Amino acid sequence: MMQNNRAGIGLWERNLIDGTLVWSNSASNLVKLPNNKAFPAKHHAKWEDFLALIHPEDRQYLENISRAHIKSGSRFEAKCRVHVVDDTFRLMRVAAQLERDGNGAPVYIRGIIENVAESGHDQREPQLVNSVFAHIKEGILVTDGKGIILDASPAFTRLTGYSREEVLGKTPRLLQSGRYNDEFYEHLWKTLLEQGAWSGEIVDCKKDGSIFQAWLSISAVDHKAGKTTRYVAIFSDVSPLKQQTDKLEQLAYYDPLTQIPNRLLLADRMHQAVAQTRRQNCLLAVGYLDLDAFKPINDQYGHEMGDRLLIEVSQRISKAIREVDTVARLGGDEFAFLLLGLENIDQCASTLQRMLDCIARPFSLNENTVEVSASIGATLFPEDDADADTLLRHADQAMYQAKQSGKNRFQIYDSELELNRRTHGEVLNRIQYALENGELVLYYQPIISLQTSEFASVEALLRWQHPDCGLVLPSDFLPLLQNQTLAQTVDRWVMEKAMQQLIDWAGQGLNIAVSVNLSVHTLQSEDFIGFFSSLLQRYPTVKPERYQLEILGTTALPLEDIDFISRTMRECVKLGVSFALDDFGTGYSSLTYLKHLPAQIIKIDRSFVCDMLKEEESLAIVKSVIGLAHAFRRQTVAEGVETLALGAQLLQLGCDQAQGNGISEALPAAKLPDWIKNWKAPNEWVGPVEAGHNAPLNVRRSNVNRSRQK
Repeated sequence: MMQNNRAGIGLWERNLIDGTLVWSNSASNLVKLPNNKAFPAKHHAKWEDFLALIHPEDRQYLENISRAHIKSGSRFEAKCRVHVVDDTFRLMRVAAQLERDGNGAPVYIRGIIENVAESGHDQREPQLVNSVFAHIKEGILVTDGKGIILDASPAFTRLTGYSREEVLGKTPRLLQSGRYNDEFYEHLWKTLLEQGAWSGEIVDCKKDGSIFQAWLSISAVDHKAGKTTRYVAIFSDVSPLKQQTDKLEQLAYYDPLTQIPNRLLLADRMHQAVAQTRRQNCLLAVGYLDLDAFKPINDQYGHEMGDRLLIEVSQRISKAIREVDTVARLGGDEFAFLLLGLENIDQCASTLQRMLDCIARPFSLNENTVEVSASIGATLFPEDDADADTLLRHADQAMYQAKQSGKNRFQIYDSELELNRRTHGEVLNRIQYALENGELVLYYQPIISLQTSEFASVEALLRWQHPDCGLVLPSDFLPLLQNQTLAQTVDRWVMEKAMQQLIDWAGQGLNIAVSVNLSVHTLQSEDFIGFFSSLLQRYPTVKPERYQLEILGTTALPLEDIDFISRTMRECVKLGVSFALDDFGTGYSSLTYLKHLPAQIIKIDRSFVCDMLKEEESLAIVKSVIGLAHAFRRQTVAEGVETLALGAQLLQLGCDQAQGNGISEALPAAKLPDWIKNWKAPNEWVGPVEAGHNAPLNVRRSNVNRSRQK
């Protein structure tokens, strides 16, 4: 049974029941096995006796393969160094096949042992292979053709925590992390069988249950008779590399302070969100958020506290939106956000208000309670069908409008409104051109004394001598200058032009007093006192007492600004000029203005004067204003006097002065001297007034139904 006619090949048989090992004479001649004379044909020993002949570096390798072979029942083959009869180690090939009894239980292992040198194999191969296997940093698994693990490298143990003994005879399924479905593994095996190799990144599970990322390469080896008998899997742990990559990604795409996306990641998500919105036929909101008054907090409490505030703000915004949405920090106290899958504008508005509310709640910073608000602008795609950069710019423009409207609010971008703003900008540029090229001129409306019927002064009124539109009244263009820097420029131009005109009239022998309209915003400018002092110094022949500043816009003046305005006015009074309050009676706090502002003249608004003969309420207001002014020792000027009856009524009420188109429309400066020379008060003002008499005071009336001339 143990005969073998081929030199260099021995036969052996291992009994798995009693543990004995039987080998042929040729096997005894190859290796240094004991020679028992009682058994001339065959020799008996234990498996352990044979293992003792294996080189110490190869012994465990052979034992592992043997155990795996018994568990799996597959054929095994190994190359190892064996102690031979000349007391040296030679490379031998050991191969075996498991045999079972009728019940399927393993009973024998029968195999051969062959001198590799005589079969043409390199004697150094096992030593080299084993050395590489033991010292390579990558984890290695060797399986049979069915995926049963035959061997595992030391690096595999270090990587996974599994010892060789724990994995031998098992399959690599014990490493599965549960992150992949059956289709993934089916594709892996299909590729491996068709191409003989598979590689890719995979997430596996260690013995302790922790997860690790590896680059896995599987190769089919040892093909015999068209059939794969071995697979080698090499694991490269890429977890440290992935961690480093994640850190670099964090630095590249996330804000280092708040840990939310930065501008770069926002741009990427915006492009994705735009594409998704087109597919889903819904709305995307692109928003821009800027904190109100963040700088004072940063200055008062320091940058560290300011940073903490920004972190908490980013957290509150993140909680106010959904997981599918994005919030990013653009820098400083500016944030941007994307709201996906919106159904309508109301849904967007609700989210924006929620963001404002959550930011407005007090912040506790190191026992300090601070409050901050935000201004938000947003635009809706595809209603605003622009590219990503333009969408963000439109949101920024809407945010600026929210700030201009009072802060702590949101504004949704309106393309029509933006078009109007562009038109507005073009008009401002045109007015600037008109100012620089002599198209703006001053007209002068006479003011007469009701008590003496004499000419008293004039009010300088701005007109635009437009080359195409003719004479344009200020009501058609001055409102466009509200809150604009250009408004101050125009006001100062008017102030200087009126002074120049006073000098020109003085040269004609006319000592005329002039009232110049001045917006409250111009009066609030920090350098106003310096400018006005310089103006008086440039025109020393102008008597300050004949120069009056008429303040417009006091009805919109916040009460907290009254002290500043009052101080500025008093500084001007010290220079010799006087003040008038325009449109008195239209503001809810007119009494406060009268009490605190040093104005000598109170001008009654034309809306009450024109209606006082028809409406009892208007008459009552005119009476009250006159009485109030006299109580504070102020003089009154009634605007909008158009008829004899209005003038007579004002005279009876004790009003001091009057002006209006019924007396004279605003005149070019050159025509005023003749008007003054020819002025004569109507006789009706000194006699009884006929009821219902509404005849004009002169026939040179302009269209009084037009907008207010001033």
